[in-house]
Amino acid sequence: MPSDPPTKFPSDVPSDPPTKFLSEIPTQVPSEKLTLAPNTKLPTQVPSAIVSSAPSITTSGSNAPAGCADDPLGWYDIVGDNCAWYAEGNRCASYGDSYENFGTTANVACCTCQQDNNNDDDSSSCSDTMEGWYDIDGATYNCAWYSYSNYCEAYGDSYDNFGLTANENCCVCGGGGE
Repeated sequence: MPSDPPTKFPSDVPSDPPTKFLSEIPTQVPSEKLTLAPNTKLPTQVPSAIVSSAPSITTSGSNAPAGCADDPLGWYDIVGDNCAWYAEGNRCASYGDSYENFGTTANVACCTCQQDNNNDDDSSSCSDTMEGWYDIDGATYNCAWYSYSNYCEAYGDSYDNFGLTANENCCVCGGGGE
């Protein structure tokens, strides 16, 4: 039931009470009370001035290559030991190919074990064949990118650029030179 149209003068007679139905038409006059916008938990359009202290890439130990992320992130073996556990002593060499979980072992999942395995091959004296090399898809796909997970094995013989593939150029993939 619609209410009566507004009058030009105040009335001593009370008006009809508000309806229980919400109107789709906004009012023309702002209210006196402030209303807070609903918390939608969506990101804002304006960047925050708060700087995150959390790293964007998680590494498993001090031996992990710079920029390397354990893959899968948060991996642990079948008995519950994680990449941080494997980072201690020579655990990668002793146990890194055992205790598979989530389809992988520590030597594949943990950055620290990948670095330990590279050090076993005396890769510290290795230099990439072409410094600054990246594959045909752009600068993101450089030797550091190929050091993640099993990227050398999966993609290292493809995407050649400058006449080299990652497996030929990058020390982390077994390429490079002395």
